[in-house]
Amino acid sequence: MSSRAPTPPAGLPAPYTEYADWWPLLSAPGDYEEEAEIFRRMFFDYSDKSPSTMLELGCGGGNNASHLKRSFSLTLSDLALFVPDQLRETFKPRTSHGGHDEGQRGMRYLEWVWDPDPRDQTCLADFAYLFRHPGGAVTVAQDRHLLGLFARADWLRLLKRVGFSVRALPFEHSEVPAGTCEMFLARKPDGPGPVNGP
Repeated sequence: MSSRAPTPPAGLPAPYTEYADWWPLLSAPGDYEEEAEIFRRMFFDYSDKSPSTMLELGCGGGNNASHLKRSFSLTLSDLALFVPDQLRETFKPRTSHGGHDEGQRGMRYLEWVWDPDPRDQTCLADFAYLFRHPGGAVTVAQDRHLLGLFARADWLRLLKRVGFSVRALPFEHSEVPAGTCEMFLARKPDGPGPVNGP
């Protein structure tokens, strides 16, 4: 049995191939503690009985789950939470930055989210990454993500169409401008009790 790591698919940007093991320096679990606590508190505040399981879709590196596993069994669940990065009505171009050091390695990033065509339902997130290697050499990589940009009414309509009961809640996080982001708590009607609409 080979101990060699699987070869990633051809054509992926450098952050997902040659720099994949730098992920903890880009997105450390500690950076998600506040966000995970917001989600945990919301589940308990808006559930008719204390939830014990959760299904997280689109979990990325699993950093929210690293905190939520203390309160939930992260397997199948009747709860689903949708937290879009932006809504069409409240979208504003933005930049963010961050990164971490680990021994002789360090990483920093700059994220720039902007909308080249306000008439469609997408926006772009461009990333620039700086990698400081042991010995002091610095290399650079770039990455671009095409993101959905949908209206609040579209989120609510589509979630209801596939059978969820939906409640819109404000997402109040220290790094998010007030009033620019919402969470949609979606539950199946046969879940642990009804939830009033938005």
